[in-house]
Amino acid sequence: MQAARPRMSAGDRRAQLIDAALDVFSRKGFGGATTKEIAAEAGVAEAVIFRHFPSKEALYTAVLDSRLASPEEQRRQAELEALMERDDDERVFRALLRNVWARYAGDARFERLVLFAALEGHQLGLARVGEMGRRPHPRAIRDYIARRQKAGALVAGQPAALLVAVNGMAHFYGTLKRIFGMPLPGDSDEEILELFARIALGGISRSTPATSRKKAKR
Repeated sequence: MQAARPRMSAGDRRAQLIDAALDVFSRKGFGGATTKEIAAEAGVAEAVIFRHFPSKEALYTAVLDSRLASPEEQRRQAELEALMERDDDERVFRALLRNVWARYAGDARFERLVLFAALEGHQLGLARVGEMGRRPHPRAIRDYIARRQKAGALVAGQPAALLVAVNGMAHFYGTLKRIFGMPLPGDSDEEILELFARIALGGISRSTPATSRKKAKR
């Protein structure tokens, strides 16, 4: 007689449901996903979901929180804060690029979920991502950029715009490769991230804008 499988703990079941929900939400968005589909993905009856989450909205929020406040995100934040305390500009921006890419390389489902929230105009998802985005981490980076600008180490400009410019390279690359399935040919991920870091730290042109304008007038 086959021994009965050990019963899953409440914590393990909750984690299983969150992972199954992430998979379904990332493929269908909040509006397109149903708790019945999520239960099928997890291999449980639909009623099991409602033993752990009072509603689909509560499950969706749990999915967001599982990534936005994960131990991995906290570790990345701590590493960045340590680099910023040392005024290590080069390593700060390299870490920013690698952290963005890591979210795509490890598991791109959450990035797909966020894109769905934006496309659907889903206020719960957008508000939750925005709320987590106002936590000290991004604000601390903007403050760091402003402080280093005052010290003459970084170029002038809105700190938020500079942060978007740096993060945007890695986000777009992650979207192309991990969501659209369009990898850039030739270079490895490490080489591309290193190129992005060089651009972030030194620009893309070998001449200053003023020099380029003078040449164009001749």
